[in-house]
Amino acid sequence: MQNQKFYEPKDFGFKYEDVYIPQANNKRLHAWFFSSIEKPAKGLIVYFHGNAENITTHFLSLAWITRYNYDFLIWDYPGYGLSDGQAEKYAIRAAASDVLKWAYQKNLENKNKFVVYGASLGGNIALRAVQDVRQEVKISGLILESTFLSYRSVARDKLSDHWFTWLFQPLGWLLVSDATAPDQPVQLSPIPVFVVHGNKDPVMPYKFGVDLFEKTSEPKKFLHIEGGGHIDSFFRDNYRHRPALLEYLNGLSQSN
Repeated sequence: MQNQKFYEPKDFGFKYEDVYIPQANNKRLHAWFFSSIEKPAKGLIVYFHGNAENITTHFLSLAWITRYNYDFLIWDYPGYGLSDGQAEKYAIRAAASDVLKWAYQKNLENKNKFVVYGASLGGNIALRAVQDVRQEVKISGLILESTFLSYRSVARDKLSDHWFTWLFQPLGWLLVSDATAPDQPVQLSPIPVFVVHGNKDPVMPYKFGVDLFEKTSEPKKFLHIEGGGHIDSFFRDNYRHRPALLEYLNGLSQSN
């Protein structure tokens, strides 16, 4: 499913450009660029999607932001969609850094806000990438939705979901490595961090969002989504939480 094409943006009224981001060894990462409906754009948001499928479904999570004066770039990890390579943790970590450096250089031409958005697994990858490139890339803000800090903690939690696997919870710490997870505690100041999590998330329990927020340096903000599921924060309840995201974005300075 990670290579299957699901939806076309034009079917939802969105226009986009195919983008190929160069990597070492003649490899390329595939991305879609959605331009702000009005110009000039207030900023560029680089989106790190979750584990399942690829950009042909995940673009729907945030392409609507182009109607509010933001450009939007969503890319596929190595081995996903049309991106070259294999879906291997070190390859993904390197690719994440390459994407942020490339996108930042492109954004410099417009001198806009440069924002990173990570959802689910993509939140963990985005956070690590921001830590890796923050000396070279001036990031205006970081948004983390329905995500977590530690792969090992998530694996251990999932093993405990069943009475039989509960006996083997410690295996979660052995079978999953945190070698490419973010450093803890998360020192990102002065980058403003916006953590978003639903308290009914069936995939990534709410406690992981709380843990992430507590271990992240100021400035930071937590958006609690009452009844929220997995990465549905800005679609549920008649879009009632979108103003909170727009307020955060509009309050960012161009760089930190």
